[in-house]
Amino acid sequence: MESMILKAIWFIIHFIVDLIESLFYYGLEFRENFIYFIKNISIDSLSRSKKNELAYIEARINDLKKLPKHIAVILNINNKKDVDLSKLVNLVSWSMNSNVNFISFYDYKGILKNQLASSFHQLIKDKLTLNNDENLVWGPDYNLKASLNEGVEFPHRNGFIKHLVINIYSSYDSYSLFNKLLTDDELSSKDIKIENVNKKISKLYGNIPEPELALYIGKTTCTAGFLPWHIRLTEFIQISYKLKNLTLDKYIRVLYKYAKCEQRYGK
Repeated sequence: MESMILKAIWFIIHFIVDLIESLFYYGLEFRENFIYFIKNISIDSLSRSKKNELAYIEARINDLKKLPKHIAVILNINNKKDVDLSKLVNLVSWSMNSNVNFISFYDYKGILKNQLASSFHQLIKDKLTLNNDENLVWGPDYNLKASLNEGVEFPHRNGFIKHLVINIYSSYDSYSLFNKLLTDDELSSKDIKIENVNKKISKLYGNIPEPELALYIGKTTCTAGFLPWHIRLTEFIQISYKLKNLTLDKYIRVLYKYAKCEQRYGK
């Protein structure tokens, strides 16, 4: 009898905590939606065009001491309906205008990579008039001109004009790829060292630097299996509770948070 009472008390407490947590996040989501609605109908939002977006971003980030060169975007999506490609295109545009050289999109299930990559590519070509073959590069896993083993000449060296490299990853590109390297005898157990793994990965994907900043969408901070050897020094910052509520001001706010972060490099 006593154990049943304890179980009932535990169930009630657990239910109350879950209810409070749900109400808290629903409140935050309502606040986000309300602010997003107000900004959408404001004169400032209506007057802001793609033409002055670059000037707006440059003015906001001009005083920042540091900016990321590689941004990873971790998408918490379960099906195609969860993906708002127009918001991802906005992220590409904002990143390019803030001098980011690499942007990597990741979702564990591979929905963006396996089902929506072509649509995403076409939408970027249609919407971003500044992004042409000279300043936009797709990673080797999608690039129509390069095979996986050729890699891509990436724009982090002197002499390149303003470029942005776009990569799309799924869970295959993390643990599954590592297992494939082992089963295909690309790596033996004695070869499993950071420098050897990096060398093999670079052969497949090109010499991609580790992302300094990872943006996640949702209430839970989780890597979701994102390339574990590429996030040793990555700063994880939440950008929005839902992809549909993503705005330029939220992106700028994240850059300010990142600029204040101190990377100790294992010290």
